[in-house]
Amino acid sequence: MKGDNFSEVIVDYSVGTISKVDKITDTGDLAAAQSQKETTARATRTLEAPIAEAVRTNPGYRVVSAMPNLNEGHAVVEVILVNGTIWRIVFGNLD
Repeated sequence: MKGDNFSEVIVDYSVGTISKVDKITDTGDLAAAQSQKETTARATRTLEAPIAEAVRTNPGYRVVSAMPNLNEGHAVVEVILVNGTIWRIVFGNLD
């Protein structure tokens, strides 16, 4: 995100590199991006800490998505993990 512009970053998880960056223009996607910005502004922890906890407590899984949001006024992150064909969703606190 730069200024009031938001971008969606697509990662090629097979090699761990960014494959595409698109400016977000859809109104629904822009609203979600603004919400995530507000959530991270309220957070007292970085995204890195709860993501590392999710990986540590789920051996063999790797992170494929981390989406910050508010839950009852608290900043949280939804972490999606995968291990082969098994998917798991865990939540971490950002405050």
